[in-house]
Formats: sequence, structure tokens, C-alpha cells
Amino acid sequence: MDEYSGILFVALIVVGVYLVWRDNRSWIVIYEGTARTMGEAQRKFAYLKSRGVRCRLKTITPKTGWSQGATFSNPNMATTSRVLVHKQDQEKARRLLAEMET
Repeated sequence: MDEYSGILFVALIVVGVYLVWRDNRSWIVIYEGTARTMGEAQRKFAYLKSRGVRCRLKTITPKTGWSQGATFSNPNMATTSRVLVHKQDQEKARRLLAEMET
């Protein structure tokens, strides 16, 4: 029974990795900015979300140092904010963002 548990565990890990990989391929970056333009990314995200576009707001802050075994980050150093939209909503999102700019 223990052998089957190990096989089941590995199979679940493989399925989980596949699902995450597949989900990540369904999203495209429609806007990318820096820490200084975080507000713009948040406005675009809220605007798209309120109009029914499937979107995500993602902030990436690289690790910048090491102190007693723990890494720490500087939120203003190379922080990137991204608005991602589902591939099926890409055209609608581009149209809405163009309208938002005018």
C-alpha cells in the first residue's frame, strides 16, 4: 500500500504542475510598468475588471540582499507591475484601454 501512496503522490504533483503551467499560458501581459507607475497599473486593472475583462494584477519585486539567512527586498528597486488579461479577452482589453486613453 505504501508503494501506491508514493506513486499517487508523484502523480498529483505532476498534475498540479501541469495545471499551473497551462493556466500561466492562458494570460498575456497587456501593461507593464515600474514602481513609479504602480498607480497607473492599478487604474488600468480596475477599469478592465469593472468592464468584465478577466484580468490579474501582478507585482514582481526581486530580492536584493541577504541578512542572517533571510533575503530582503527594496520595493523601489526594479519593481515591476503587470496587468495580465486572459487570451480570450485580449482584443476587448486593448479596445477598452484605447478608449480609456482618449
